[in-house]
Amino acid sequence: MDHEGPEYEAVAERYSMLQERFHTLDGYALDAQVGGVLTGLGFSKEDWSRQTDEFSGGWQMRIALAKLLLAKPNLLLLDEPTNHLDLETRNCLKTISRVILRLHTYLTRPVLSGCNYRPYRGDLEQAAEYLSG
Repeated sequence: MDHEGPEYEAVAERYSMLQERFHTLDGYALDAQVGGVLTGLGFSKEDWSRQTDEFSGGWQMRIALAKLLLAKPNLLLLDEPTNHLDLETRNCLKTISRVILRLHTYLTRPVLSGCNYRPYRGDLEQAAEYLSG
C-alpha cells in the first residue's frame, strides 16, 4: 500500500477514529474491569482462563451476571439476584453504583441495603414511564 495514496489515508483515518473510540470507551482499562468484576463475584484468577462449560450451573449464572455488570447498564432488573450468593459476592454487588431492584409482581424494595433506588408499584409496561419521570 502506497503511504501517500488515498487508500492509505482512508485506512489511517479509520484507525485513528477507532483508536479514539477505544480510548473513549475506556478500552485500556477493560482487563482491570473484567478482573475486578470476576474477583468480586468469587472467581479465582485461575478461573479466568477456563471455558464456561467447565463451570457448574450456579457459576455459569455468575458469569452471566458478570457480563451484565460489565455492560454497565443504566438500570438492571434482577429476579432474586442474591439467591445462592455468598456474603462477599453480595458485598461486591452492593458497591456497584447502579440501581438494582428485585423483580416480582411489583417492585417495592431494594435487593441490597445501601443501593440507590426508588420504590415502584406497577407493571413492567409502566416502568419506562416511571423511570423517565
